[in-house]
Amino acid sequence: MFPLQYRPFGAFRLLLDGLVVFQHFTANAAPVWWHDRFTGLFPGSAVVFVFFAMSGFVIGQAVDRIYHARPGAG
Repeated sequence: MFPLQYRPFGAFRLLLDGLVVFQHFTANAAPVWWHDRFTGLFPGSAVVFVFFAMSGFVIGQAVDRIYHARPGAG
């Protein structure tokens, strides 16, 4: 299991997920007044970049700390 230090990363990634879903809803399915009010509020590309950067960091740490001593590790 991952140490407890990764829980804040998970919570922040959940927030980033919510922002991306909100942006997609606003752009594609929201009423016109909602779209006009919230369009441009969240820079979706930056949010996705931060999400994947954090995911890569967590996965890299897991590979380095947890899986390095397993059979077949390179």
